[in-house]
Amino acid sequence: MTDTFRCSDAARERGDPMLGTAPPQPRLLLVQTPRPWSPNALLALPAEVRDEISSRAEAAQARVLLIRRPGARPVQTPPWCWYAVDPLGPPGGRVMRGTWNTGQDLVQAAVRLQAMVRDHHGGSAADEPSDEELVLVCTHGRKDVCCAVRGRPVAAALSREWPAATWECSHTGGDRFAANVIVLPDGACYGGLDADTAVRTVLRHRQGRPDGTLLRGRIGDHRLVQCAVVDALTRWQLAWGAVRPLDLRLHLPLDGDEEPLGHDGIVGRWQVDVEVEGHRRWRAVGVERLAPARRLTCDAPRAGSVRVPEVTGWERLGAEGTS
Repeated sequence: MTDTFRCSDAARERGDPMLGTAPPQPRLLLVQTPRPWSPNALLALPAEVRDEISSRAEAAQARVLLIRRPGARPVQTPPWCWYAVDPLGPPGGRVMRGTWNTGQDLVQAAVRLQAMVRDHHGGSAADEPSDEELVLVCTHGRKDVCCAVRGRPVAAALSREWPAATWECSHTGGDRFAANVIVLPDGACYGGLDADTAVRTVLRHRQGRPDGTLLRGRIGDHRLVQCAVVDALTRWQLAWGAVRPLDLRLHLPLDGDEEPLGHDGIVGRWQVDVEVEGHRRWRAVGVERLAPARRLTCDAPRAGSVRVPEVTGWERLGAEGTS
């Protein structure tokens, strides 16, 4: 009998870096559905509007995630709830919620998300965006077993602390970093959590004290921006929101004293300029390394390599962005 491979166990044993791996979509459309989640979660949406919802979500740069209450069977009778979330929106207006009975109700939810992105206003005064706090835990076991095995205990622990805010959700990416949690409306994505660390991590985040050792990044930010921002938050023990990215530059030319690309696994160089606490400007200088080929999911048929970003230094900038 052979041992069953679990990607999250292997990633923890290897110490795989999580930095810069938050989902690339900056916005979310969350949908509670009566149907179970297949490996392709979108199949749980009403068939007659599935394509339109997907198209509108893509236009809004939004990821569609299914949600359900921790430990509960899908609710079979309407109404079901939905949330449109734009972490980049103004404070006080980043989450909109509603209910749906028919597929056309869900289309209207996607329309409201598009309007929310366009002008940060999605409808009447009754459904104006708020800053409602939510916590999502990926438990999509049909996508990857680790998400269910590690995610469900985390969802249960968080639900005991924040029963109204906590939802299980479909695939967020980063299977090997299970359990994965997204804190909303901020958009902070944490990985490698368990039932003992999840409540403490979310509580610290809500208090403005992010845990950089477990923070994958903010959803929607470029992976190198995620790396720079989290490194700054951790290096200077800053509050969440204290670092604002300004500029990203890739494929930088080599200086005379730098090792060539390919040395020590280096496949790219980059810089990210950030504003710290609203007035100080800094430049993160970094590299990307190609990690050794690994099985990155439980069902991966073969090993794959990923780029791992790393900050190698910081430079203080003047008012005009010069060193």
